[in-house]
Amino acid sequence: MVYTTGLINNTNDGGTLAANVIVNITNDDPTNTALVLVKIFYAMGTSVAKTPLHFTGYYVASGFVDIHTFSVVGVMAYEVQIEIDSSTPNLTVPTVFATDTFGNLIPDTRVLQPELAFISALS
Repeated sequence: MVYTTGLINNTNDGGTLAANVIVNITNDDPTNTALVLVKIFYAMGTSVAKTPLHFTGYYVASGFVDIHTFSVVGVMAYEVQIEIDSSTPNLTVPTVFATDTFGNLIPDTRVLQPELAFISALS
C-alpha cells in the first residue's frame, strides 16, 4: 500500500514554517513485521519538478510504533510518500505531522491516515 500527503505548502503567509516532518507508524498487526519506505520530495516554486529530499526504509515489528523525523527547513513545499509492505498493510497505520524550529506541532499540516491519498507506487 502506498500513500501520499500530496504537496503541502511551507510558506509563512499567515502560518508557521515547518522545520521538520514527523512520520509516525503504528503496526497493529498481531504477528507480522512491516517494511516501511518513506520518500520525501520538495519544490521551491511553481512549474518546477519535485526533487527527492529524503529516502529511507525500516522495519516496524508487530505491536510496535516508530517515529522518524525529517528536516524540511527552507523548502517552499514538500510531499511525503509512504509505502507499507506487509501481509496485512491495513493494520499498519501511518500519520504525518510537521513541527516548527522549536518542536511545536503545526496543526494545519497534520495528515492522518484516512486523509492520505493512495498512489500506485513511490515516485
